[in-house]
Amino acid sequence: MRVTLSAASLLWAHRAAQAIERQGHLRYWITGAPNHKGYVDPSHVRYIPVPAYLRYGVERVLPGTWGQFTGINLGDNLFDLLASRHVGDCDIFHVFNHHGLFSMRRAARHGALTVVERASAHILTQRALLSEEFARHGKRLPNAYWPMVWKHVQEYQEADHIVVSSDFVKRTMVEQGVPAEKMTVVHLGVELAMFKPQPKRDDVFRVMFAGAISLQKGTHYLLEAFDRLDVPDKELLLVGKIYPEMERIVARYRDAIRYVPGVPQRELAALYSSASVFVTPSVQDGFSMVAVEAMACGVPVIVSENVGLPVNDGREGFVVPVRDPEAIVEKLVYLYENEAEREAMGRRAGDYARVFDWPNYQRQLIALYRRLAGSA
Repeated sequence: MRVTLSAASLLWAHRAAQAIERQGHLRYWITGAPNHKGYVDPSHVRYIPVPAYLRYGVERVLPGTWGQFTGINLGDNLFDLLASRHVGDCDIFHVFNHHGLFSMRRAARHGALTVVERASAHILTQRALLSEEFARHGKRLPNAYWPMVWKHVQEYQEADHIVVSSDFVKRTMVEQGVPAEKMTVVHLGVELAMFKPQPKRDDVFRVMFAGAISLQKGTHYLLEAFDRLDVPDKELLLVGKIYPEMERIVARYRDAIRYVPGVPQRELAALYSSASVFVTPSVQDGFSMVAVEAMACGVPVIVSENVGLPVNDGREGFVVPVRDPEAIVEKLVYLYENEAEREAMGRRAGDYARVFDWPNYQRQLIALYRRLAGSA
């Protein structure tokens, strides 16, 4: 069995490439990520650098969200076209969503089975949720978003199989007409050796968020909830990039938060361990790796119902309705007032996080390839 993997960004593609190579199945890893070196034998890598430079150049020149989506479209489509030259002789062509419609078609013409990996809600569900969210703030999704929708849907339709990151993603796919039997849930993972509990060195009730500070991630609902939280010695720690549509919203709360633009992965464990609770209130999120990282550090979590991470409500943390800051406040107050239970939740969260490691993702992926190859 020969597998070619294609992804414009690093994301977790290197985890898949390593697993495929270890099993002796890797034909090529086609990547546009400049930091791809050192993961697999260089003879298996086909590196396409230009699309990434194009994407980042467009995002720097064009303003705001419009520039962001235009850069994604131009960069991913150029990568896809250039990657199609390296499809080669493979039995399975596995591509990350939006990175491979054209190369996937070429692989199919050569007789390969095609697999698309999707880590967020069905693009039509995502579009509806984001359109609603932008409209709530007097904004609209830029026109540059719509070509993404068409390409996503075509990839779902034409792929032989779809890998999805959670039951939430699968449910949205089924609701939009994708056959359930065409999909396999393969949970993403975290580097458990890097994320371990460290002593909390103060008594501050610290609420933490990490990731894209955007409307999609629902960070504004956390800001509103924290503003309503009436407890002493509280702090809100935000770690990550502030997206254009969130800049004015964050500015309104700037005096009430501690903001860290970004830190190396190896330094995140200390920040997680300093938190009393980690909150991911996403409007949609296929699988929150940052929440798992926080759990691995012994921190209870609060996630929205549209976060794909399968948190057991009331055990490792809480699941709250989407777009409901009052529900977030209620759970924060409970965790503040019940320190012993908060610590117990943190311990349970740490134990539960062990399920979501990268070897588990890799084992499931290889098993899927073998199942697909055996049924071909």
